Amino acid sequence: MAFFPLIWLVLAVIAVGAIFVLQPNRHVTWLILISLIILAAGWASLPNNPGIVLDINGDGINELDKPIEIRQGLDLAGGLKVLLEADLPAEAAVDAASMKEVRQIVENRVDSLG
Repeated sequence: MAFFPLIWLVLAVIAVGAIFVLQPNRHVTWLILISLIILAAGWASLPNNPGIVLDINGDGINELDKPIEIRQGLDLAGGLKVLLEADLPAEAAVDAASMKEVRQIVENRVDSLG
């Protein structure tokens, strides 16, 4: 499994070398480059991805050992829940129409920001 990143590197070098040697038209060049990017992204998102591990001199100690971790954003990691509560004086009366209007204003502001 440690040779897997090395295989990707060799394939990428061969593909880029083939682009320069064969000099295909622009569409084929873009197709090759985009395919390499998609394959690399697919490999990085695998659940059992070992990361980039490389033992150059064969002594059993990895000279390059970089784990690849996917950092989930707030929306994927669990989201955010906000509870807003009206803070009014004790003698103030609140009717349902006022609370509905305030709720609509807050929703419009939040939804407009994504």
